[in-house]
Amino acid sequence: MAINGDMFKGMAKRLPIVVRDELSKSDALLQSYITAHMHGTDKLAKGQRNTTDELYSKTGALLRAIAGGKGHIFDVNVTGSNVLLTVGVKLSVIPYARIHELGGTIKHPGGTPYFVGSGGKAVFMKKDGSYPNGTKFTKAHDIKIKPRPYIVPALKEFIKEEMQDILNNIVRRVLNE
Repeated sequence: MAINGDMFKGMAKRLPIVVRDELSKSDALLQSYITAHMHGTDKLAKGQRNTTDELYSKTGALLRAIAGGKGHIFDVNVTGSNVLLTVGVKLSVIPYARIHELGGTIKHPGGTPYFVGSGGKAVFMKKDGSYPNGTKFTKAHDIKIKPRPYIVPALKEFIKEEMQDILNNIVRRVLNE
């Protein structure tokens, strides 16, 4: 195929539109990669803490947001030769999404009521003001949350396994449309 100046200009003009269109089609596929890095609560016994490096779901809210529900973010922005793909969850809807991905420290102010139950373990209570005798209250302390990434590993797998097909589709469409 011989490419003249007008044809090249037409391809250059179509390229950002085709890139945006092809990447936009990948939302559901990328969701499947991300949710594969999240586990349901059925893997943990009731009341068991997650001490692994994997993310387990308690309520399913984060999983539903990633899978296209309330708080889902997927946006493709093409400006000149720059392509920005934004994937994630609105922190106003799922405020703990970032700390699960990156880890961090929560500065707990203390004041949580608890009592020492059988086996010497703390049993935390609701802050409703009606506490039995012997109730203790936590002091201010830091809670360290280790990272349990679910987006970055999924993106790496997605790029490795799917990006070549997406690029091939882009090239095919730009050359043939």
